[in-house]
Formats: sequence, structure tokens, C-alpha cells
Amino acid sequence: MKKLLFFLLLAAFFGLTGCKKDTTDPEGYFLKLKINANEVTWKSVLTELGPDLADNTKYNFGLTGTSPDTKQTFSLDFQVKSGTITTGSYSSRNYFMPVDYIDESNGMKWFSMQENKEPYSVYTITISSITETAIKGTFEGNFLVNDLDETEKAAITEGSFSARRIR
Repeated sequence: MKKLLFFLLLAAFFGLTGCKKDTTDPEGYFLKLKINANEVTWKSVLTELGPDLADNTKYNFGLTGTSPDTKQTFSLDFQVKSGTITTGSYSSRNYFMPVDYIDESNGMKWFSMQENKEPYSVYTITISSITETAIKGTFEGNFLVNDLDETEKAAITEGSFSARRIR
């Protein structure tokens, strides 16, 4: 539920800021990702980092980006059970890490990690820089599956980001 609320807030932000006529980004924020072997770069990207809003003993990281036409969204989140999140690498093998890709180009398709059977989806994010205003890093993984048709996969294999931090 918290993830859905965060996602909806970010989608609303992207919808509101997507209407601006001046699309230049003086800060150089971006999300580059490879989707089915095609590299794309999106400028609408945000991160959040801080204590879990419902349980302050846990600490969360979130990355969400959307395509220029707002028909595609990618998000990667993870949580640590205690302490904070610092620069370094974090793997879905060791942390709760939902990764989602939504594609509305030809109807709504929601892709998520395959965790119920082999081969499993595996993702690793490396955070290289954390400041009060931005977070930078890279990620790599293998694939996500369509939630309604598990035979359809989206190979989101690598990416990098420099994103504005909202908290």
C-alpha cells in the first residue's frame, strides 16, 4: 500500500511537471535504462531516501522515472531493516526490492519481479553519491514478467541515474 501511494504521488508530480513548456533540466537529472536491448533516457526522475513512514525502524530508498510521453514508468525500491542506506551495492537477493515497469503504449501492462519460480528476477543497485538534493548510481538486472501473462517478459538489464531527491 505504501509503495502504491508513493507511486501515485510521483505519477501526479510527473503529470504536473510534464505540462511545462520549458523541458530543459539545468541539474542534468536523468534515468538511462536498457529495455529489451533498447537504451532510453528519461528526464523525469525522482528519488527518495529516509525512514519508513509507517515504521521508523526501517529505512527506504525509492527511484521512479517516466518516459517523455508518460506511457512508461520504471521504479526500483528497497528497504533495510535497521540503520541507514549509504553508498554501496544492494541486491534483491539480500533485501526486499520491488522492481516494476509499467508500459501503456499498447494497453496497460505491468511487469514485476518473478519471485515464485525459476528463473528468478535478480536486481542490484549501486548508489555512488547521496547529497541533500540528489542521488546517483547504477543498477543491473535480468527481467521482469507481465503480471497478467507470465510468458511475456521485459528485459530491463542495466541503467544509471542522477535524480532529484524529494526527501
